[in-house]
Amino acid sequence: MLAGIDPSTKRVAIVGANLDLSDPWAEVVTLASPRQTYRPEATAIAVAQVERVLRGHGVDLTFIEEPLVGRGGVRTALLLGYVAGAVQAGAVQASRQVRLVNVQTWKRSIVGKGNALKPEVSEAVRLRWPEMHRRVAGDQDLIDAAAIFLYGVDNR
Repeated sequence: MLAGIDPSTKRVAIVGANLDLSDPWAEVVTLASPRQTYRPEATAIAVAQVERVLRGHGVDLTFIEEPLVGRGGVRTALLLGYVAGAVQAGAVQASRQVRLVNVQTWKRSIVGKGNALKPEVSEAVRLRWPEMHRRVAGDQDLIDAAAIFLYGVDNR
């Protein structure tokens, strides 16, 4: 079982399935409401809940998007780094293998260009994995997690 994870400061989107795309699932771990500011407790939530989700689905290989640097300012980059570290810790505790992937790398692999826009990522997931695209309908974080999952299938 493989999983793709798209972390953000408010939520963690996780998509997984077997390598043949069977038994697909998608979950979101909420770290804060849209209006809440970052709080350190979010990292504890991320570690515990990511571990719970991955263990619950029997994931043994996880691909996580690396934090973006410089997007949204220094404070946002730092907060995303905190959450990404917590997500990595939860994944390491639950999975046998964890790999980080740069956003431009997975976009280039799945869409064909590293600076792909959200609609292009969504279309690439729809074409390759229509069942998951329907399941996550309109949730861009889960669509990105699905694309990261597909990158993992191709690059495991």
